[in-house]
Parts: sequence; C-alpha cells; structure tokens
Amino acid sequence: MVVMALRKTPSKPSAPVVDLYAEGARVVSVFGKGARVLIEMSAEAARLMFPEPFSVSARTNVIDAAERDVAAVRKRAKDLGDSALAASAVALAREIEHPYNSATSKSMCAREMRDTLDRLWELAPKEVPSDRLDDIARQRAKRRAG
Repeated sequence: MVVMALRKTPSKPSAPVVDLYAEGARVVSVFGKGARVLIEMSAEAARLMFPEPFSVSARTNVIDAAERDVAAVRKRAKDLGDSALAASAVALAREIEHPYNSATSKSMCAREMRDTLDRLWELAPKEVPSDRLDDIARQRAKRRAG
C-alpha cells in the first residue's frame, strides 16, 4: 500500500511516492477528531515526503536515551525489558519530544519517565562483578567435571 502526504496546497508533480509501510512507519497517536496524527518514521522517509526543511535540532534525543535504558535493562532481565513499565518509559519519552505538548505536560512526563526508569533499574537484577576467586573456582569446577 502506498501512502502519500496530504497537503492543503497541491504538491509538486515530481514529489516522490513513499511506501510508509516498507519504511517501517507506524501511527503513534491520533489527536482530536481527525485533527492530527503523530506518525513515527525514519528521517529519510520524512525528508522524501516533506522536502521542505524540518528541524533536526528541535529533537532532544529523549526517545533514543529511553530506548537505550530499556535495552540495558532488557540485557539484565528480558521480561522486564519487554514489560508494560518499559513500554511506558518509551511512550513518555515520545510525549516529551512531541512538538505540540506544552512545557507543563513535558515536565510532568519527564518526572514520570524518570520515576518509571528508576523503578525499572530498581527491579532489574544487579550486576555482580566477578572477582579472581570466582574465576579460579569456576575453572576448578570445570576441570573436575572432566
């Protein structure tokens, strides 16, 4: 299925057609009764669909940071990294980066995201650093086992 951008002004006839499904785009949220839709897509797909410049500097990279934190938690505990709590942290990051959210909304989301990530780290199993004695004991057990 091919999806094209709808604009108030007619688009240029040479504007490229972008297959959003092939680009991995997905609807994140719908705001109001047919008013606005937040779609997550690659920057390349957005550049092709909307050739006029769009500001990359407006991004705060909160989404990327939240996804990195969730991935780190997932390494320690897969089920926790795939939980609703982890998904909530990423969803809150999206709300923080949403251009139409107010500063008040963003600050509330930031506080809740911080609390959610803190809770994830609290629930994640602690990394126990191995010491030299543990390594020797492991090697000995391996030798004895044959």
